[in-house]
Amino acid sequence: MKTICRNFLLLIIALFTGAACWSADLPVLPYPQQVLSSTELVSFPSRLNIQSQNLDQSTAARLVAGWNKFSAEIGANKLPAAELTLVLLGKNKKADSLLLATAFKDANRIGREGYILVINKKQRLLAANSETGLFYGLQTLKQLTRSGWNTSVSIIDWPSFEHRVIYDDISRGPIPTVAYIKKQIERMAELKINYLSFYIEHIVQPVSHPDFAPANGKLMIADIKELSAYAANFHMQLIGSFQSFGHFEKILALPQYKSMGETSTLISPLDPNARKFLADVIGELCDAFSAPFFNVNCDETFDLGKGRSKPYIDSIGPAKFYADHLKFLYDVVKSHGKRMMMWGDVALQHEEILDILPKDVIYLTWEYGDKKSFDPWIQPFVKRGLEFMVCPGILNSYRMFPDMAMAKANIKGFLEQGKQHGSTGAFTTIWDDGGTYLFAA
Repeated sequence: MKTICRNFLLLIIALFTGAACWSADLPVLPYPQQVLSSTELVSFPSRLNIQSQNLDQSTAARLVAGWNKFSAEIGANKLPAAELTLVLLGKNKKADSLLLATAFKDANRIGREGYILVINKKQRLLAANSETGLFYGLQTLKQLTRSGWNTSVSIIDWPSFEHRVIYDDISRGPIPTVAYIKKQIERMAELKINYLSFYIEHIVQPVSHPDFAPANGKLMIADIKELSAYAANFHMQLIGSFQSFGHFEKILALPQYKSMGETSTLISPLDPNARKFLADVIGELCDAFSAPFFNVNCDETFDLGKGRSKPYIDSIGPAKFYADHLKFLYDVVKSHGKRMMMWGDVALQHEEILDILPKDVIYLTWEYGDKKSFDPWIQPFVKRGLEFMVCPGILNSYRMFPDMAMAKANIKGFLEQGKQHGSTGAFTTIWDDGGTYLFAA
């Protein structure tokens, strides 16, 4: 107990020792919420002798192993080590309150995923409320170490969004291997991304329908389970996703599935075989992906009302036809213990859909341009009290390289306005459709 209190007192003293000032040039992404730095030189050794306070052995071992792997990767495992103390808050109320009241005015906002990191000549200390917070603090320390940072710094950080998602199109772009996705997970975790998801039309091979995935590039159900388990080591979950209405042309082009089509691009919601197919595939994917959400997509249903169900759609209206199909998908997803996500574009075109569907659907509202106001993509959900996540994007459709200037403005503007109006997530998308267009005659 005395050791814990002494460490906290040293931390508090350290925070206010030297000529500290607010810093805006720290080489860390995403940029921390609050930073104090000084001109005091301090070494940032790549090899650390990590001590822990209030951590159980297994938690401490995981964190130490992660840092040692990084140290070995940069060739520092034989260099002299410096001591870093990890402190799990919540075990000593007096010390906690002293730290949180004195260190930074907003220190009590760190929550489950935030952390306090102090590096100076007197102290190297990382404190957080959970293993996840300590893990993220170590990711910041990795970036500082890799950049060659060499002056004292005190950081307090917490996420701006609860859900921080990268959504990668692997159906129209290069199909990654399991080994490559593991590298993605490691890199994204360093950037404090806590969800990874994939746009999937046809590149998975479920056990129930093993004949639609391409032979030369696909993910097996076992692969997804392996990746979900691997991601957990990096405090990340994988969100399941399967295109469940439009953009179905690749599967419908196969002779054995052609009869399920409403048109050449839409699966038919009224076809019993189509419904069974969707229930089978979505069920397997729900069980393989680790996150509590599942994205049924259902965007860009351009052919809606132009296929074999046109007379029926004309009689009830496209909004109800669309909503009825989404309610079927909702029941499938819910039966597997997941919460349904869906793209919001069709519902924004027919806002009555928002009033028909269950209130716990999460809407993924997307727009990829540089807009002064994103209200048209936000306010319909806000005024109904529906949960939504804003989905900016790095658009690489039908072009050689993405427009990074537009992407930067889009991501910044959409996330800022989304946060202001209650978006629960930053769902950043990467699109690769139209790649073969460049080679068309």
